[in-house]
Amino acid sequence: MINITTKDGTQVSGEVRDLVILLETDGKTVSDYLQPIPPKKDTHWSMIFIPVAIYILLNLVYIIAHPLFPEKYLKTSTSIFLFISFILSAIVAYFVFHKHKSATLSICSLVFLVLIVGANVGFISYSDLTQKATQKLDSLSK
Repeated sequence: MINITTKDGTQVSGEVRDLVILLETDGKTVSDYLQPIPPKKDTHWSMIFIPVAIYILLNLVYIIAHPLFPEKYLKTSTSIFLFISFILSAIVAYFVFHKHKSATLSICSLVFLVLIVGANVGFISYSDLTQKATQKLDSLSK
């Protein structure tokens, strides 16, 4: 192990075989190789906010417009809604991971968003099912 301090105060420590590579350069100094690496660009907040906003709007549109869909398109609209919501959830989780460098936070956000979608679809499907059952019961009782 060797320790070197350059004229500008840069300190280098390492094995001798690493130092040989630094000394065999075309007139460059050791401190030229030790310049600080610029930080990577941080994920902008809008990369998380925009998919979340689209996700919220999509959920609201689905809740409001679901009764307006014809009966034959209900399964298709639900499938498309689930697919788009899962994609948006994955995008949000991806950018949360890159913003905060936390896999736990990313997975928690993904699970939270997927649970919200599942709750919306489940509640609406359950409401439709109970309405149909009530209508059949009323028709049978008459």
